[in-house]
Amino acid sequence: MKRWLLALAWGAAVSAEPVQVPVDASYSLPGRLDVPAGARGVVVLIHGSGANNMDEELAEASQDHKPNPFFADLSAALQGQDLAVLRYDKRNYALRQQKAEGPLRSLLEHPALAFIQDATSAVALARSKCPGLPVFLVGHSEGTWVAQQVARQDGKIAGLGLIGTSANSMETLVLEQVAYRSLDYFYDLDKNHSLVLEPAELNDTLRPQMSILDLDRDGCLSRSEFQGGNWSNLLLRPLIEDAWRRDEASLPATAQMIEQSTCPTVFLQGEWDNQTPAYFVKAVEICENSVWKKGNKRFVYFPKCGHALDPRRRYDDIVYQRPDPATFQRAASELVRFWLKP
Repeated sequence: MKRWLLALAWGAAVSAEPVQVPVDASYSLPGRLDVPAGARGVVVLIHGSGANNMDEELAEASQDHKPNPFFADLSAALQGQDLAVLRYDKRNYALRQQKAEGPLRSLLEHPALAFIQDATSAVALARSKCPGLPVFLVGHSEGTWVAQQVARQDGKIAGLGLIGTSANSMETLVLEQVAYRSLDYFYDLDKNHSLVLEPAELNDTLRPQMSILDLDRDGCLSRSEFQGGNWSNLLLRPLIEDAWRRDEASLPATAQMIEQSTCPTVFLQGEWDNQTPAYFVKAVEICENSVWKKGNKRFVYFPKCGHALDPRRRYDDIVYQRPDPATFQRAASELVRFWLKP
């Protein structure tokens, strides 16, 4: 009820329609299309990693597990800017609800290609439901990569919005998150800045693990031993499967797509995003300003905000909070201002 009232408060009445995004002849993904009166375009929202529903509910990773429907809130803000929004359940989420052998097999064999296929189907559905309106894509995290692949293959996407993007491969991004993000904790404990945690600097979490982590048996924990301990978890339980690696290797790299694209693209980046750090986007901005100079990119930064434009207490905070409505309104207005220039 609150979302409906919010949409009404920002503008015209919105028609909401349940839709089905086709996967194959026998299976489709549940979705929703919201169309405000006088819509100027239609946005397809593309999820981040994990099994996400059409709301991209982040409660599981949020403070006190409070509701945090990132895509539902973003959708309401976009509708307030007179944009229709199509969102759908991600295939790995939908398959939890209903077994479907064919779509499951293709997801396991080609996970990245499957997500690209689903987003492409959503674009086709958006065009059929909203004929004549320009189609835009907004991706979050993993969805930024999917959105760029879809835009490259489609050739007619009117604009991109990339929230929490990376110019590197998934493998490199995981290395950043596991081996380097945690160094902030190491540096906090390293009071004398020696790059070694001496016995007095160890906390209650690290001290019991020293029999495993302290490889040279000197009673201290070096930075490389600390990083090795974190990375060993991935050696034992890899986050990235070979199927994803093969799919990713068969497609253009993100940096290549960013450089070659002429599609109007808005980067929406939290300054305290420690999953896809802001330096990725700032590197793109430097290249655009100094070398490419194509004029098709806009860079919008959100101070003290994390991976989902959510407020953080400090950079190394990994707990999400629901963003303020003003954050979504700013994001939506920045997208519209660049996509639909007078």
